[in-house]
Amino acid sequence: WATGSPTPEFNFAAIPVVESRHPLWDQQPLPVSESGADDATRALGTAGALERATPLTTGLRAEPEATMEIPEETALPFVVAAGIALLFAGLLFTTEVAAATGVVLGAIAVLWWTWRTGEH
Repeated sequence: WATGSPTPEFNFAAIPVVESRHPLWDQQPLPVSESGADDATRALGTAGALERATPLTTGLRAEPEATMEIPEETALPFVVAAGIALLFAGLLFTTEVAAATGVVLGAIAVLWWTWRTGEH
């Protein structure tokens, strides 16, 4: 990303190091983390963004503990939203068939989205 290519939409090019309440004003240029060799820090730098990974950190000090893979994109959230919209449109216009279809469509999409495993 230093060569001018766009930042990936699923992550930063590298995790910024924030040391104040206003890092973009106080830290010029904004420092970024480097990827480490262990599992906890490999997602901090550019390599982590390319691997679609993000660090899992501790609660208070935000120290890296592990790395989590970011799932692939899916259209299932849109299908869930369409099912909910159909449900409410059916309720608004008192069309029981449309409302029932929205419930079924939304429920199937939520279950499919929940049990998506092993996709890479």
